[in-house]
Amino acid sequence: MRFSDFVQLMHRYIGCSVTQQEYVLYLTNLVIRDPMTDDEEKLEENDDFNPLSSKDVSTLSKIYSGTQNRK
Repeated sequence: MRFSDFVQLMHRYIGCSVTQQEYVLYLTNLVIRDPMTDDEEKLEENDDFNPLSSKDVSTLSKIYSGTQNRK
């Protein structure tokens, strides 16, 4: 099972009230470690601690759908 398959499966159960892109951010926020430094705390306050939060909608859609070159 690919990560995108897992994400799509779980979206039906825990993320069905949000868009696919919001769900990818939500899921990664669940597993990312807590901020540990003052700089990280500031990033968290600005909703920038998750590295995916700065990605555009199309990138988050690609993570969700797994449309990157599968072989």
